Amino acid sequence: MAMVEIEQAHRIAQEKSAVEAMVKDTRRGHWMGWTISIGAIIASVGTAMIGAHPSVSIALVSLPVVAIVQAFLSRKDKS
Repeated sequence: MAMVEIEQAHRIAQEKSAVEAMVKDTRRGHWMGWTISIGAIIASVGTAMIGAHPSVSIALVSLPVVAIVQAFLSRKDKS
């Protein structure tokens, strides 16, 4: 019985560390996505201010928007 208890405690510890790693990885992904999105918006405003062709600004904004939509759609598929 003692071996079973030890094995169960080990499994619980492994699952807890796996969940903690997943949460940390998810937070990092959120921050990276936010940073890239804000950077793209700032870059699109900058290109619009210097008089670049409007397609440049549209391309800079559409990339993060498409990535966010894709992330939401793939998340719904996993649920």
